[in-house]
Parts: sequence; structure tokens; C-alpha cells
Amino acid sequence: MNMVDPLFFKQNAGVGQWVDIVVRMEGPVSTTLGIVYAFDWEMETGQRILPPPPENQYYAV
Repeated sequence: MNMVDPLFFKQNAGVGQWVDIVVRMEGPVSTTLGIVYAFDWEMETGQRILPPPPENQYYAV
């Protein structure tokens, strides 16, 4: 997860143009973050990694 704009962080540290963070999360937040990740992945690659949403069985009248 990218948590900071690399242009403003460690500019003279000789590191690459990225900043990584690793955390462990459990519970409902992990589902939410997984969905955000899957959405970002699909937007960047065009590849869906989650199943499609179910078809709507009800129609507006």
C-alpha cells in the first residue's frame, strides 16, 4: 500500500520512486480493503479478479 507521495519523502536517500508499507489487518476491514484492491487491479489491468456481481432478479416498475 502506497502511503506517501515519494516526491516529498526521502528525496536524497538514494531509494527508488516508491514507499512500501506492510500491515496485518483482520476482521471486516480486510474484506473492504480486498475489494478496493480488486477494483484498483481491474482499473489498471482490465482483468477482473473477483466474480461478477449477481444479476438483478428484480426490476423497477
